[in-house]
Amino acid sequence: MNSCEIARSLDFLATSQRDIPERQRSLRAVFDSSWARLTTEEQNAFLRLSTFLGGFTLPAAQAVADCPSSLLASLTDRSFVQRDPEGRYSIHEVLRQYADEKLRAAPQDFTETQDKHSAYYTGWLAQVEPSLAGAKEKEILCGEKCGYVWYCRPRLVWIDIQGNAR
Repeated sequence: MNSCEIARSLDFLATSQRDIPERQRSLRAVFDSSWARLTTEEQNAFLRLSTFLGGFTLPAAQAVADCPSSLLASLTDRSFVQRDPEGRYSIHEVLRQYADEKLRAAPQDFTETQDKHSAYYTGWLAQVEPSLAGAKEKEILCGEKCGYVWYCRPRLVWIDIQGNAR
């Protein structure tokens, strides 16, 4: 199996050995076992957080995923989310893919989350747009909130797709 296949599938790491507990026979089984231990509220928040492709801030999590700080702390305590020293949050990409699969299985929730995500970053772009042509452009695009830039293009594509579909 090559790296592209691994990146596209959560089922790349599996064994058929019978002496290993079922919950440990594949990466998906490990995730399923951990997922089952989350509360419904934690599961729903984590699904919505999977829309973030890189890192995110607490305000972004609150706006996009309806995830209060206490819930984000709980997900961090359970190692579903990591927090860096600067206060940004992230989700390991393979775990994010697992949650994204589950979110996409609920089309209405997926669309609602994508719409909130787009609205959040579109709002941010509108707020910083006057500064982008000035001396602060590099600071804005490469500074503390550089994670926002990661989302702008995909969000604009989502908005365009939704606009054409409606």
